[in-house]
Amino acid sequence: MVGIRTPLTAIIGSASAVLDEKVSANKETREQLAQDIVDSSLRLNQVVENLLDMSRLNSGALRLKKRVG
Repeated sequence: MVGIRTPLTAIIGSASAVLDEKVSANKETREQLAQDIVDSSLRLNQVVENLLDMSRLNSGALRLKKRVG
């Protein structure tokens, strides 16, 4: 399971690198860093959604449907 820190660390690192003029001067590097930020943000969003679902399950607000077969 991906924790919250992993994608958050990647977002912070990539965003910091984009702000570094030496790193972001290269278009390909800048584009890759931007893609890394997007990918990590999507992963973080999925982790948050999973946490919210778990919270709903624990509170009884969400119920699992069991399938047979």
